[in-house]
Amino acid sequence: MPTKKGERNVDEAFLRAADGVPLAFASRRGIYKLFWIFVIASVLGVILEVAYGWVTHGQYESRSGLVYGPFNPVYGIGGVCMTCGLSRIAPKHAVISFAVAAVIGSAVEYACSLAQELAFGSVSWEYGDLPFNLNGRVSLLYACFWGILGCGWIYVGYPAVMRLIDRIPFTLGRMLAWILAVWLLADAAISIAAVYRMAERRYGVPATNV
Repeated sequence: MPTKKGERNVDEAFLRAADGVPLAFASRRGIYKLFWIFVIASVLGVILEVAYGWVTHGQYESRSGLVYGPFNPVYGIGGVCMTCGLSRIAPKHAVISFAVAAVIGSAVEYACSLAQELAFGSVSWEYGDLPFNLNGRVSLLYACFWGILGCGWIYVGYPAVMRLIDRIPFTLGRMLAWILAVWLLADAAISIAAVYRMAERRYGVPATNV
């Protein structure tokens, strides 16, 4: 099927449920929709982690991955990967969707942890004290959490997000996407600098500028 320049012909999501009732309208996911999925998943991930910390520890803890704004890129990347990886599986195989979501989420988490350690010599999470962990970066328990999150996203969150996104006029959505992309890039640059400085401080390197 021909597509506009700059868009990928990605599989349609949620054509029909097992009973033949459409879960959501058929829609191609171009680069702008994938970007909005990244942003929304980043925010939802922070909200879920804050709520989890409040329930388990009884206190508020910031779980943002960037310095400014409630964004966690790990969840954003996970949301995009799960959307693309589960769109064909979900309508027919809930159990397989859970397993695939667990694998995708764990792979994203492992890759992000490894990238941070290789680049900055630091880690933001460590599961070495949990059973069935892999190098302390992922564990079976959190893989199951990823499976639950993936199913919740692909069956409930994603259809609702798609309905919301498709109500935004294309021109307005594209303009807002570019503004937000510039913001996130600047935010990521500052956040990377902060993590780099944190690693320097750990090794006793004095600050040389403001």
